[in-house]
Amino acid sequence: MGVAPLHRGMYRTFPPDVSGGMGGNTDIRQLVKGARVQLPVYVPGAMFSAGDGHMAQGDGEVTGTAVETLMSVTLRFALHKHTVIASTRAVVPAADPTQLAMPAQMLEQGYYQTTGTGPDLMENAKTAVREMVDWLVQDQGVSLHEAYALCSVAGDLKINETVDLPKWLVSMTLPRGIFS
Repeated sequence: MGVAPLHRGMYRTFPPDVSGGMGGNTDIRQLVKGARVQLPVYVPGAMFSAGDGHMAQGDGEVTGTAVETLMSVTLRFALHKHTVIASTRAVVPAADPTQLAMPAQMLEQGYYQTTGTGPDLMENAKTAVREMVDWLVQDQGVSLHEAYALCSVAGDLKINETVDLPKWLVSMTLPRGIFS
C-alpha cells in the first residue's frame, strides 16, 4: 500500500520505495485488521493504492512470496495537516504471538510502529528508531533522552522484508500501554 510520490508518471509499489517513505510493498506482518497507517502525502488526493494481500508472512519475508491471497478491505481516510513524517507509521494491534503475554489492558492500546526502507539495513534501522523517537516526543511529550531510553528497553526492532533487493524494510514497535 502506498501513496503517489512527488513526480509525474506511472507509479509502481514494487520494490518498496525509498524516496520519501510513501509506502510501497509494505509487507509487515503486524499490519492487520485494525491497524491505523499513516503515510506522508505529496500530491493532491494522495492517489492511495493497495494490493498484495497476505494470509501469512514471517518477519523477514526472505523469498519471493508470502502466502498470497485475495483481500477485501474497508478503509477510512483522514488528513492530518501540519504533520511531517519521513516514513510509514502505524498504530497496530498485537499481532505477534510474543506480544500476547502482555496484560490485557496493555494489549488494548496496541503498538506504535515506525519504518525505515532503503538499500542499507543499518540506515533503515536508524530511520525506524528516529521516527519512533520523534513520535514519542510529539505524542507522549517525553524528552529525547527518555524516548531513546524507551526505544532501548521497550522497543522491538525487526527486519520485516529482505525479498525486495536492493531495498529492505525495517520496523520498530513499542507498546502504547506503557504510558497508561
